Amino acid sequence: MSGTVTSNAAPYAVNAVLTCPAGGYTPTAGVPISSGISYNAATGVLTVSGGKTLTLPVPPTQYYFSSVTLSGGSVLTFNNPGNLHVDIWIDNVLNLSGGGIANPSGKSTMLGIWSCGANTSNWTLSGGSGAYFSVYAPNHDVTISGSGDLWGALAAKGVTASGGSKFHYDEALGRGPPQGLNAVAGAWSQLPGG
Repeated sequence: MSGTVTSNAAPYAVNAVLTCPAGGYTPTAGVPISSGISYNAATGVLTVSGGKTLTLPVPPTQYYFSSVTLSGGSVLTFNNPGNLHVDIWIDNVLNLSGGGIANPSGKSTMLGIWSCGANTSNWTLSGGSGAYFSVYAPNHDVTISGSGDLWGALAAKGVTASGGSKFHYDEALGRGPPQGLNAVAGAWSQLPGG
């Protein structure tokens, strides 16, 4: 180990819990519904199951849900011909243990997943060929499951890695973090490779 000790140093700032977007959850018209895809705009609960793919249109560039659950090998992706940055806001549960989010741009700077509000539910992420995104969830414990890799950044209350997944920090996120959020040297780590 190397480094220095500084007496009476100021503690690292606690990551702020963000306020949820105004105006309510994403309208029903903004989520294409078909077999295996259900969404209730009143509750904000989105479920994709049975290996289905939900392709959200861009624009809009912001989606807001209470809960997002992908199961049975299902995928959430985007039709984003203008290559615009997209933000997904979630105020309760994110469970990707049986599926994944695919960012067709292949750039983690183009997709942000944000927790908002005071809920402290556990979140589960999984990797895969299109798992390029940043996650900001300072009041959620996050489990990274499965064996697929993820590329981007993760800020969470706590992180557990299982199943051989690897999370690779994308240095491009440090050159222009959205929302004024900055990585603090010594306050982050990369999950070990297998």
